[in-house]
Amino acid sequence: MNRYTPEVAAAYERAGAKVCDVQRMTLEEIFVANVMASRKERENERIDR
Repeated sequence: MNRYTPEVAAAYERAGAKVCDVQRMTLEEIFVANVMASRKERENERIDR
């Protein structure tokens, strides 16, 4: 998706998802957020063992 429009959030809501917030992010910010989420998941998996 190249550009956000309000229809995007509406489509998610029609599919059953709840849209709480919409933030504009650069590709770099998206990448960093994904890396950080992945690290947190791995850390939680290690704690659960």
